[in-house]
Amino acid sequence: MKPKIVTTDANMYMLRHVADELNEIGNAIVTEDDREETLLRHVSDADLLVVCYAKVTRNIIAEAKSLKGILMWGVGVDNIDIEAATERNIPVANCPNYGTNTVADFTLGLMLALARKVIDLDRQMREDWMWPEFQYAGTDVFGKTIGLVGCGRTGKAVARRCRGFDMSILAYDPYVSPRSPGCEGIEFVPLEELLTRADFVSVHCCLTPETKNMLDRQALAKMKSSAFFLNVARGEVVDEIALVEALETGAIAGAGLDVFSQEPLPENHPFLHLKNTIVAPHFAYYTREADIRLDREALQAIRDLLENRPPENLLNPEILANFK
Repeated sequence: MKPKIVTTDANMYMLRHVADELNEIGNAIVTEDDREETLLRHVSDADLLVVCYAKVTRNIIAEAKSLKGILMWGVGVDNIDIEAATERNIPVANCPNYGTNTVADFTLGLMLALARKVIDLDRQMREDWMWPEFQYAGTDVFGKTIGLVGCGRTGKAVARRCRGFDMSILAYDPYVSPRSPGCEGIEFVPLEELLTRADFVSVHCCLTPETKNMLDRQALAKMKSSAFFLNVARGEVVDEIALVEALETGAIAGAGLDVFSQEPLPENHPFLHLKNTIVAPHFAYYTREADIRLDREALQAIRDLLENRPPENLLNPEILANFK
């Protein structure tokens, strides 16, 4: 009998590029919604659970009597109770490699669009031709300073691109050694110093209890009034109410946001009405090529988990002894 593979987040069309191969190795089903009661019903006899945004709670993990693994179709795993999974000796893995350069590209796109007021120029151009006026003057990116809050895979990829603009690169990441590969030319500094010196503050850290609301009102107040804020990581890393206030009052120059504490973003949210803000619907990772890479990376992890091999990106190595 083929193993049962339960996938959530039907609107994400997960694993569609590898559907034939997936069906060869298991019976794949997609849940009708992502409510806890729905997932509880489906995981009771599941061999594998593949998720994106759906919350995998302690209750769900307790109900999954036959689960051989939980796989995040993506990078961030703040929606999975990894502690509960580890207690049950259930491996949890993610797919962090597929979109590193894709997200870094998008970060640079936001940075350039904000600095050069590309959105403003496009909107005005559609109404009427305009001549150089101070309100449309952009800001140079060349030679400026970027501050990376988080210097893992994506942070390092952003740094590589910024070197091409002869930018000075600062980073805050207590978990990364300045001597590790890819950190050449990056100056590691305390968060307060980074916020004070950077012309662009770009967030690339994971959401953890330690980083939740790390960039609060006091932190944002340390930024230059000419500085821009970029977030392609997780919305809850920043105090969004404080960020709105900083943007409304001109305490900072602008923001480029791809992630939010509540997704979808409510229709009346202030971010949607701020002229100095560019918003995107959590699409930094999303290109045709990256979508295919993600499915293939996920498929390999699925094979490993079902065949009792440790996946490349195991997030709870405490259970490694359980693999044969």
